[in-house]
Amino acid sequence: MPKTSRELDKRWRNAKKAWMEEDLEFLDQKYGLTSLNYICRRLQRSPHAIKVAATRRLRHGMKANFYTANQVAELLLGTKGASKTIVFWMEQGWLNGRRSYARAGPNIAWCFFEGDILKCLRARPYLCDPMKMERHYFHSVIQEEYERDP
Repeated sequence: MPKTSRELDKRWRNAKKAWMEEDLEFLDQKYGLTSLNYICRRLQRSPHAIKVAATRRLRHGMKANFYTANQVAELLLGTKGASKTIVFWMEQGWLNGRRSYARAGPNIAWCFFEGDILKCLRARPYLCDPMKMERHYFHSVIQEEYERDP
């Protein structure tokens, strides 16, 4: 008869071990971008341990490594809830994005990286109105593009 809970579940070999720097770095890079099951198997820890380590040790959630469609719409278009426009840009091939493993309400969030957003803005600065945009790095990129070629 098993004596401890650790003997009950052999999958989580690192259950009682301290978190190593390499494990935390891997978690920081992959959390929200890859499936929770993959991270659990790779680090040999339970899903609950992964979530707790991300919030307590890394101090961020699943959406910290990327921009969601709502965030991109708010930054570039200056309006909340215009995520359909950003998804349309993605479907047209103007902006690279993909589905993430994080949820945004009842839906799965879209995942956009800063480099892809910059590439889109440099190629098509006319998509955004600088007067409606927030003061952000993307705003300065749009200003540069407008000054270069009005």
